[in-house]
Amino acid sequence: RRQQGVEEGVQDPLDDQEPLPRAAKVGGAEPVVIKGNFLYDSKTGKRFFAKGVAYNPRNMVFDKRLMKEGNCTPGEPAMAKLEYAADPTAESLEETWKEALNAMAVMGANTVRLYNIDPEQSHKKFMDYAASLGLYVIVPLTRHDWGYLPAGSPSPHCYSDEVEGYGNVGTNLLISAKLIVKEFSQYDNTLLFTVANELALSDSNGYAAFPCVKALTRDIHRYQKECKETMRRVPLIYADMDMGPPYRELVGRYLSCEVESEDDAVDAYGLNVYSWCDTHYRNDAGKPDFKYSPYSPIRDEFMGFTKPMLFTEFGCTLGDFMTTCPYKG
Repeated sequence: RRQQGVEEGVQDPLDDQEPLPRAAKVGGAEPVVIKGNFLYDSKTGKRFFAKGVAYNPRNMVFDKRLMKEGNCTPGEPAMAKLEYAADPTAESLEETWKEALNAMAVMGANTVRLYNIDPEQSHKKFMDYAASLGLYVIVPLTRHDWGYLPAGSPSPHCYSDEVEGYGNVGTNLLISAKLIVKEFSQYDNTLLFTVANELALSDSNGYAAFPCVKALTRDIHRYQKECKETMRRVPLIYADMDMGPPYRELVGRYLSCEVESEDDAVDAYGLNVYSWCDTHYRNDAGKPDFKYSPYSPIRDEFMGFTKPMLFTEFGCTLGDFMTTCPYKG
């Protein structure tokens, strides 16, 4: 069967879109600081609310098993194909990330979160352009290929093991993380450093690798203290998958509390929440009611949380846009 001249199994080309307007330049971004459990603009003193986009452009293989209807084959993207560990903020990709950052700013975002960084490359062009649009950046301290935190190993192995052909995991992780801290602390629009992301996805030992997150947090905090005369202290955050109650709150409280010293406590806690699936959550009378949404218990659990809590990812993994092809919009 053919649809509008397009072969079966291929998504119909989308209609041509009008080019996005250029986002207004704001001239820069002042450092954001933590006071209590809130974020504040260090210059104006106003509350800062992060409204952001996760920027991790990868050409992932579409899983056709997810489709409820249709039979689509992905096409070729216009952007460069990146390896999973590639740095999408590299100067060689300037045309791509400039377009993406402009789109974020036009949509009203003020924050962009990154996932893979090469600390040996310059990020001045990316950070300066983001700052000119009023965009802050959340920067990862762990990497995929070198300088990683092996979540599958319980503590202390995830911070001390020797890996053949690679070296000591803790030593390499700390070297890489320090390079990233040194590189990005110079930019006023570096919002947070992510010490780790969704560790429980690969942790098969009952959250046994979380002490290694605290170890990295401790060592980076001490590095920041050592360099305080020449380097801004950017806050550290852990980004967790939403495991539901009571685990998300327990992990948050464990990572944000002082166990051996004040240095091992993260400065903020992030939650990757994929519950934005229903446009209305209704009560027994059929009226929209926030109390019936999956966000209501999250609010209740973290009501008394002593550190800033952010949605470090949010979205939906269900719905027609994931399960039906061709997708008509």
